Amino acid sequence: MAGEYLICTDQAGVKSYLPLDTTYMKKVKGGYTINLNATKTVKIKIKNASSTSSYTDVDAADAKAVAWVVKNKIMEPTSKNEFYSKAICTKGDVFNALYKANGSPTPKALNHFPDVKSTDSYYKAALWAVDKGLIEYGIFEGKYAYQRGYALYYVWQSIGAPKASQKSTFTDYKDWVFYADAVAWAESRGIIKDNGDHKFRPDDAVTRVELAKFIYYAYK
Repeated sequence: MAGEYLICTDQAGVKSYLPLDTTYMKKVKGGYTINLNATKTVKIKIKNASSTSSYTDVDAADAKAVAWVVKNKIMEPTSKNEFYSKAICTKGDVFNALYKANGSPTPKALNHFPDVKSTDSYYKAALWAVDKGLIEYGIFEGKYAYQRGYALYYVWQSIGAPKASQKSTFTDYKDWVFYADAVAWAESRGIIKDNGDHKFRPDDAVTRVELAKFIYYAYK
């Protein structure tokens, strides 16, 4: 049966996916049984992949966030089956998503950005950001890749800069940098997690799935 698989995790934490066909299994309460040439019967609980994510390039852990931003028309998939989750976001992409998350209001600010045109997809988003007090006039640079530290900072700012409930465990930036409180807040909320190396990597470009998660947990 398409979309059903067994998730196996080895001692190193590496996951692999074993396709399953329930046609040859016996359905029982809570799952299925299958003959694995073992001395005991092994019960397997089947979970349909389509119930966690409709996009082939989105992990199950990120499925809710992606589904939510798509449903609320904050971000769009690239096709029926792909979200293009690992693609890098530009500054325009980030502010466009924030603008849509706030209901796409008609901006009142005039366009004094020398590099923003009315034909740009992020035109209204840039002006809305000025209205909101998130940014000031200058060079907007909407077509350039945006860093994780900046993206998380503006998501955090757009919801009122809430305080963190605990100090961050990340050590790859100084406590005084502008996004430090945003990172601490996101970590305390479980939006981002320390995988053990204490690296947030604020200078890396933010991906589409990361932006979707930032916005989902901030706005939902």
